[in-house]
Amino acid sequence: MGWTITNSPMRSYAEEKREILSILTWTSTSYEILQLSKVNTTWYAAVHFKDDDEVFAVIILTCRHDGCWGYKLMTEGYIPHEAKAPMSLIRKLTGPTNVWREKCATYAKRPRPKAGDVIRTKEPVYGATLFRKEDLHHYRGVYRVLDNPNLTYVRLRPDHLVGATLQ
Repeated sequence: MGWTITNSPMRSYAEEKREILSILTWTSTSYEILQLSKVNTTWYAAVHFKDDDEVFAVIILTCRHDGCWGYKLMTEGYIPHEAKAPMSLIRKLTGPTNVWREKCATYAKRPRPKAGDVIRTKEPVYGATLFRKEDLHHYRGVYRVLDNPNLTYVRLRPDHLVGATLQ
């Protein structure tokens, strides 16, 4: 299961969505797409398989490089690293819960601090665990480090906030 790269660049969200839908539906009419969502460069689809009334997740990684567009398609059974599907999509899936669904739920439950909020991360980030969210207008994810005198400001990704607690 490798990457498929095309020479046609996807110039807009609408073009990319149209291409993803055609990739998912070109082989069969025995299933339908219940929901299609994009988070960063990854598409998540809830696919209803009509033969046995099962709903499962399909994950499509995408990339752009040198004017080309590529994708890699896999199901939730592969337990892909990308696990940021929206909870509205996860709730549509049937069958037993699995590691990938739990990772998506954990990511969705991460705290979303506002300016001035103090958080403690589960794991050290840049050698610190205590941060205060700052409002620096044009910069997102900027935090002041409170427990490491060698650092002042850092940028935290949403992944850093998984398992963090508001103080």
